[in-house]
Amino acid sequence: MRTGLDPGLKRFALIILGLFFLALIAFLNRPGSDLQSYKQAGLPFGCIPSPNGGYAVQDFAYNLMYLRGIDEHVVAHPYRQTDQETLIHHALPTAGSGMCHAYSPVALVLVQPFLALPPPLAYVAFSLLAALGFLLLYALDLLPRAVDRLQLYLLLVCAVNITTVTAFAVGQSALVTTPLLAAVWFLLRRSGREPWTVFALAFLTWALCMKPSIAVIPVALLIGARAWSALGLTALLLAITWAALGSLYGGWVSGLRDYSYLIGHYYESAMIPFMRDVFTRHGDTGANAYFSTLFPGHSALFFTASRVLFLGSTLLLLTLRWMGRLTGSQHFRGMIWTFLMLCPYLLPSEDCVLCLLIVEGGFFRSRNIWRDGALLVLMLAIMNLRAGLTFPGQINFPLKCALLVWMTVEAIRGQRAPAFTSG
Repeated sequence: MRTGLDPGLKRFALIILGLFFLALIAFLNRPGSDLQSYKQAGLPFGCIPSPNGGYAVQDFAYNLMYLRGIDEHVVAHPYRQTDQETLIHHALPTAGSGMCHAYSPVALVLVQPFLALPPPLAYVAFSLLAALGFLLLYALDLLPRAVDRLQLYLLLVCAVNITTVTAFAVGQSALVTTPLLAAVWFLLRRSGREPWTVFALAFLTWALCMKPSIAVIPVALLIGARAWSALGLTALLLAITWAALGSLYGGWVSGLRDYSYLIGHYYESAMIPFMRDVFTRHGDTGANAYFSTLFPGHSALFFTASRVLFLGSTLLLLTLRWMGRLTGSQHFRGMIWTFLMLCPYLLPSEDCVLCLLIVEGGFFRSRNIWRDGALLVLMLAIMNLRAGLTFPGQINFPLKCALLVWMTVEAIRGQRAPAFTSG
C-alpha cells in the first residue's frame, strides 16, 4: 500500500473543511438571510416566505415542531397522518400542506437538548454538532486512511458541494447519521471487543435507529460480525426507549402498529391529501423516486419493489458474509451501495455517505490521469447535480448506477485494485 500522501496536505485539507463549515453556518444564519425572514413575516422560525405567497418550512424546524408536539402530547396518535395534520396546524395554523414524520421515538430522546433551546439557537447548535461530527470523521478516520491525492480530492468533493450546503441549509439528519455510521464501522474494525466497545456500538446503533432506513446498515453489520452482545444491548436500549415513550405515541401496542403501517406505506398514493405535495416532487436519489418520476401513478409499486429489493439484498449480503464469501469491508461497501440504490426513501443529503467508500478497497485510488479525471468528474456530478436546484431532472440515480457499474466491471476484470475484492 502506498503511504506517500503528505501529512501536511491532510492537515491543510482538514483546515479547509473547518473553514468551509464555519463560513457556511455563519452565512446561513447571517442577518437578512432567508432563515431570518420569518421575523418580518411574523412566522415561527424555519418558515421562509415565498414571493408568490405562502411559505416553505425548513426540515429541521419541521421535525423540531413535530417532536415538540409529541413531547407535549398534542395528539394521541402521532404516527397517524390525520393526527400529524392536526399537530402541524397546532403549530402552523395557516399551513396548506405538510411533511410526514417517520422518525422513531429514539429521535425524541436525542432531540431533548435542542427542545430546551429557542428554535433559532437549536438550529445553530445542530449545525455546529454536525460540522464537528464531520471534522472528527475526516480527522480520525478518512484522511488518515487516504493514501494518494485522488482520494484526498474525492474526500473534499464529498464534503464541499451543493448537497452539503443544502443539507446544512435545511438541517437534515444525514449530517449526523453519516458520522455515526462511520463510527460504527470504525469500532467494528477493531480486533478487540472490550466492554466499552460493545456499549459504544450498541449506543451508536440505537442512535441510528432514529431513522429505520439507515439503521438497517449497522444492524446488518453487527449481525455479519456476530457481535451478539452489542446487538442484545441495542435491543435492550430500544425496549427501554419504547417502554418510556410508548404512551406518547398512542400506546405500546397501537403505537407500534401505527408506526409499522406508516413506514410500510411511505409513498405518494398512501398519503392523505395534506401530506401528498412533498411526495410529488421526486427530488430523492434512489431507484424508487427515479422510476416513480418516469412512471407517475405507480408509487405503491415502486416503493414496494424498492423495499423488497432493499431488504432482500441486505439478507443476501448477510448470507454471503456468514458463508465467508465476503470480508467485513466488502460487506460494509455492499450495504452502503444497497442503501444508496434501493432504500425506498432516500433524500439527496444521504448521498454524502459516499465519502465512507473512498478509503475502502482500491477502486478510488489513483491509476492514470484519464481515469482519475473521469472519476473526479463523475463524483462532482453526483454530489452537485440536484433535481430542481442545479439540474432540471432526476439524474443522480443514473450517475450512481454508472459508478456502481464501473466498480463492478473493474472488480470482475480483476484489475490491480478492484472495488469489491480487496479487503
